[in-house]
Amino acid sequence: MIAKVSNLRDQIGMQGARPIMVCRMCGAEYFADKGDYWNVKEEHIFTCCGQPMRIVTKHTVYSPVMM
Repeated sequence: MIAKVSNLRDQIGMQGARPIMVCRMCGAEYFADKGDYWNVKEEHIFTCCGQPMRIVTKHTVYSPVMM
């Protein structure tokens, strides 16, 4: 999903993986809590490296090493 203020949600009390904004080009990650951007217009699209950012959840997976 495109990182636009109107697509963000308030994350207070949210359970599970929290959404973040990520840059497809450099991998930069930013908070995606709507409350952090209270002074930004609803139609604003967040960009990085000249491209629109995406709203995603990040998941870390631990896998055993086979010897």
